[in-house]
Amino acid sequence: MQTRAERFLTPEEQKRINQCVHDAEKQTSGEIVPMIVSESHSYPLAPIVGATFITLPTALLAARLIGSHFWIGPDNMWLFLVCFICISIPAFYTIKRVFW
Repeated sequence: MQTRAERFLTPEEQKRINQCVHDAEKQTSGEIVPMIVSESHSYPLAPIVGATFITLPTALLAARLIGSHFWIGPDNMWLFLVCFICISIPAFYTIKRVFW
């Protein structure tokens, strides 16, 4: 089974990295450990932030439009919260599925 370094780097590139690390370690007291990773971080809040940016203006507009049709007023906070929740859940899963 190949390691990630063997899959993504040629033997010449591996030797070059080893030589660069060896040269750099001569000039410092620390140890340098190069790594090949699939991702540096999973960014778990990114879909939530993205869904909020989509949902907030959409829910404001939806509450304004729906409120005037149901005679509860376009500035009703409860209607806005219902619209926000109903839009944010599908927006979250759509963003998570499309981008991650």
